[in-house]
Amino acid sequence: MNKDIPPITDYSQAKQYLFYLLSRREYSQHELQNKLDNRLCPAQISQSLLAEFADNNWQSDHRFALSLLKAKAGSGYGPKVIQQLFYQHKIKADLNSLTEEAEIDWQQVVNDCYERKFRQKPIKDFKDKQKRYRFLYSRGFDSDFIQQVFSSFS
Repeated sequence: MNKDIPPITDYSQAKQYLFYLLSRREYSQHELQNKLDNRLCPAQISQSLLAEFADNNWQSDHRFALSLLKAKAGSGYGPKVIQQLFYQHKIKADLNSLTEEAEIDWQQVVNDCYERKFRQKPIKDFKDKQKRYRFLYSRGFDSDFIQQVFSSFS
């Protein structure tokens, strides 16, 4: 805990702090719990506040998951990386249904990512192809998507 930031001791302080955080961006319930724990907020206050925020739809794990999905897919990350981020944030969401809701085409995402990185440069040799394959795989794309990229850009 930062020594300059005083601990949260009462309900109204904690509520004001959560509103402040949520006014900036979406947070998962797990992240908010960690933020309150870091400020030494009593467990009873934090639990009741998080339940109140979820009931009033001020905080939504579904909304957080959707915004995370759109942001990471827009940055060129694939479904495997995004699923891992959901796990880290303790989000229990179905990636397939969220993908349909956000209208994300993974093949288009992997094509855009490949074009941004390699800019229509032809593949020189097998070593270069493996380098490109590893790059796309590390971004969270399946081998099926990667093979389709190589067949479309060849």
